[in-house]
Order: sequence, then structure tokens, then C-alpha cells
Amino acid sequence: MPYNTPKVLHIGILFFFLLLLSGCITLMTTSRVIQEEDIVKGTTRMQFRHLGSNISKNTSYFSMSQVVVIEQKSGERERVNIYDFLTTSGSSYRMDQKVFLIIDGEVSPLNIQTTEYDYVKSISENTDEVATSDSTSVTVVTGITENNNKVTRFHYTFSSEILKKIKPSKEVLFRYYSGPHMYTIKMRKSAHKKLIKMLGRVE
Repeated sequence: MPYNTPKVLHIGILFFFLLLLSGCITLMTTSRVIQEEDIVKGTTRMQFRHLGSNISKNTSYFSMSQVVVIEQKSGERERVNIYDFLTTSGSSYRMDQKVFLIIDGEVSPLNIQTTEYDYVKSISENTDEVATSDSTSVTVVTGITENNNKVTRFHYTFSSEILKKIKPSKEVLFRYYSGPHMYTIKMRKSAHKKLIKMLGRVE
């Protein structure tokens, strides 16, 4: 049976764009390490952002974006700052002000320094194509969808004891709690490697 050339071509183009999109998503999940000089504070800053992998068994919506910032100042101990951006559904309980680090199965509580809570609302229109009497079609709004999310921001630092545990680690997990739910976030391999490499410069 001969191949349908246009159909094969369309499938090939679609497959190419799917691969391209997959690559873009991978690039967005972990970013490169950025180094900057802060002349105001007299420090050298290294930072990177990553998206954690949610391995929780509960089905409620939860996502975590994290920024790791290391500040180095001559003659002073380096400071490792962690900034968590957590998103849950609008109907979820408020996030507990407790974060636990699980390094290769060993639990370490983290000392939250600042906490911010926000409520984010977004509205989108639902549309549909409707045929008219002259065989053309028009787009009409059939309804409105309202999305509500709760946002929690945590800021904390890693102690010297935690840094010593992370450097040789094979797995790093972050544990959060919200009412009856617990959420476990795993650092992806690429982010884990970047963190260890950055911490290699910290005494």
C-alpha cells in the first residue's frame, strides 16, 4: 500500500514540534547558574532556579519553584539562602510554617525566616465557533472560568550542618504540610548536581 505523503509529512512535522516543545520544557525546569557581583553589599552572588518534582501520593494540586542564592563576602562565611514559591488550589488549607529537609532518608527541620501568603485569581473566557446563516462562523463567549490559587513564599537558610550533609548526598527531598495533606518534593538530578557544585565552593 503506497504511503500518503501529505499525511506522513504532517505527522513528521508534528513529531518535530513535540520534540522541540519537550526540549523547551526541560530548559524551563532548570536554569543555569548565574554569577553576579553586588557592589552594594560587596558580595559575589551565585544563584539558580529550579522546579521540584512532586512525588506526593495525594491528588491535590501542588507545585514548587525554588531559588538558591549563595552570597560570598571577603572575610565572612558564605550565606546560603533558599526561596520557595509554593502554589496550591484556592480551596486548600494554609501551608504550615514548617519545612523539613530529607537528605538520603535523614530528616532535618529548617528554620523559616520569613513567610508570605497571597491569593491569586485569574479569569479566562470559554469560547466556541458558531455557524451563521451565510455558512461562515463566528467566535462567541460561552462562559467564564475562574481559577483561584493560594501562593506561599518561604525564605530560609542552610546551616553548616545541613551543608555538610548535602555535599555527599544522593537524594534531597523537601517536605511541606497543609491541613490533612503532606507534599514531598524531590530535587531533579540536574538541579541536585548544580546545588552540590555550588556548595563545593562553600566552606
